[in-house]
Amino acid sequence: MTIFIRILLLVLLAELSICGYRFYNVNTKIQPLLPEVDFQDPIYIKELNVLRDKVEHQEEQALIQLGDALLAHGYYSHAEFHYRQYLDRFPEHKPCQFKLAFCLDRTGRIEQSTQIYQHLTSMQTGKSEEEVQLLNLANYAIGRNSLRLNEISSAEKIFRNNQEFVPSRVQLVKILIRSNRAEEALPHLEEMLKEIPFSLVLNFWHARALEQMGEELAALEAYRSVERSAYLLPTDFRSSIVKPIRTSFGIASQIEKAEQLFDQGQLNQASVTLQKLFPQPPSPIIPEYPQALQIQGELSLREQNAFLLAELSIKLQAINIQNANVVKFKAAAAYFQLNQTEAERLWKILSLYEFSEQVYRNLWNLYQSTGREQLAQQMKSQALVVAGRQVFRQNQPEQADLLFLESIQDDEQNELAWLYHAEMLFYLNDLENAGEAYQRVLNLNQWNGRAKRALKLIDMKNQSAASNL
Repeated sequence: MTIFIRILLLVLLAELSICGYRFYNVNTKIQPLLPEVDFQDPIYIKELNVLRDKVEHQEEQALIQLGDALLAHGYYSHAEFHYRQYLDRFPEHKPCQFKLAFCLDRTGRIEQSTQIYQHLTSMQTGKSEEEVQLLNLANYAIGRNSLRLNEISSAEKIFRNNQEFVPSRVQLVKILIRSNRAEEALPHLEEMLKEIPFSLVLNFWHARALEQMGEELAALEAYRSVERSAYLLPTDFRSSIVKPIRTSFGIASQIEKAEQLFDQGQLNQASVTLQKLFPQPPSPIIPEYPQALQIQGELSLREQNAFLLAELSIKLQAINIQNANVVKFKAAAAYFQLNQTEAERLWKILSLYEFSEQVYRNLWNLYQSTGREQLAQQMKSQALVVAGRQVFRQNQPEQADLLFLESIQDDEQNELAWLYHAEMLFYLNDLENAGEAYQRVLNLNQWNGRAKRALKLIDMKNQSAASNL
């Protein structure tokens, strides 16, 4: 009897051990989860399958890679699933914490994402550039989430405590101006403009602040700075998070590679890379297809391959792409095939799409070659205006003005040339001659608003100077 009981106990212990093992295995085994959709990107499909197999073979690092691959194409809930599994094993992994919070953020779970961002900022951070950047982005995300929940005072406090991160400081400035505290915002703007003088965002809010303070003259001058500024300061951190991940997977990664080869002048390698991607048009059309065709078009333009340019134009139009690039490719194909009439027609259309020095130079050369000197001079004048604008954007008004003056010599009726000549004189503080040049613009076009506003500003500056005497 005793032996029998012992045998039963041994069997029971064995069964409990097996059940425990199975329970543990089921609950700790890494499981992949892919969306049930028909992916149209064969490279991406292959990459997903490889990563899924690695996860099924319990390769822990593949979890975060699979999460990244899914995040790249907007499958946030599926990416979240893999990030959570990875954090179950490596809870202190800061980049994974951030990506998980980002997934929650993008799927509308703002409070939950904020909690994870806050946990991330409370963790001990090293002094590496990557960790500092991650901490700044997390604090910035917390502030943005507060704005989304209309918790303005909380957002202000967060951005104020994260001022070393310029986008946070910009958000602080916006809050101050929108709450009628422009005087407090102004020193922040002036300090940032010393570092980034041609930032479109900073110059716009600088003008808004001065306007709110009743500084009409200074505000008008600040608004003029907006016209020569560019978008140099992104305030949406998604571009710095998602884009590098997206261009690491699928066809997007190969297009990124082709663009890099193109920029390096390795045209043959770039062309081969693109041709391998789409031997046939995909069905349905995926976003990367027209992008690849347009890069191929730029390559064919460099190589002056009329046949390929015409073929690519037809392919783009077949998928309802009707943009400036299509017109450019068709015009170049016509010109290389010696069809100057069609090239001229298309370049004229293209000049309505974009203010391009190359287009005007093309027309200038074409008119010269066909003996139409007056038209050639007009196109040369326009090309010089575009070139001058580029020099002015590099903060070289004296050199830019030489190009505008040459443009006026070629075509005295060029309204834009006179306008930019006047602008250069204004920036060089030659107000008397600037006023005369602006008046010349109005003689050519009495409805030119920029010339009218500039003359008003000059008058205000003169009155201000007179009152200070």
